[in-house]
Amino acid sequence: MSTHRLSSGYSGYLPAAAADDDESQQQQQQHRSNTFYGRLGSTTRDRAHDSTPSRRVSFSQLSSLRKVCVRLLYDEDAYPGGIDIDMFALLYDTECSFVDCIFYKHPEDASGSFSLNQKTNSLAIDLETVPDSCHSIILAAAVYTTGLSITELEGGLIEICEGFMGPVIFSIPLQSLEQNPQKAAAAAAAGTAAAAATGGFVFLALSEFSGKWRKNARK
Repeated sequence: MSTHRLSSGYSGYLPAAAADDDESQQQQQQHRSNTFYGRLGSTTRDRAHDSTPSRRVSFSQLSSLRKVCVRLLYDEDAYPGGIDIDMFALLYDTECSFVDCIFYKHPEDASGSFSLNQKTNSLAIDLETVPDSCHSIILAAAVYTTGLSITELEGGLIEICEGFMGPVIFSIPLQSLEQNPQKAAAAAAAGTAAAAATGGFVFLALSEFSGKWRKNARK
């Protein structure tokens, strides 16, 4: 069974040249895959840590959240033909204005603080080097395979881990979530593409307050 990525609309956040540069992105991802940070989706991280972060250093001793890794897990054996999944982060400033979007066509930001690995469905975030312009981080996931909702994933689980390779802080079983029946029915009536859009949800928000990152998670 072949899968097809529906248009998620996130490419609208990128310049036209970046949105169309799929081949270049694939070559970069292949180059990254054999390194430690390549498994997390980055090769620039080592150099980024040699530089002096901005104000993030001031609260690195105050906040328990310094580096996190978010993983989207499911039973791959239940889908021999594969499925189309995306995990993404939306970044906003103190005025709730859009700053950046990390997703499958834009897996890293300029600072190297965000690194998305599509092969492992994981997102590494270094909160100590997040740009000063970013005040809030909204994390979400979506399934674009037609007819499949993210709450229906066999063994579906979101894990938030302390550090890039650390223990799990908390997890969200996807099958324990409930869909909004009214929105799902409206999307199904509107057509296939709209129905597929109901396969996503926001699961974690991180915001900076008084030099500390605080979380608000859906459980």
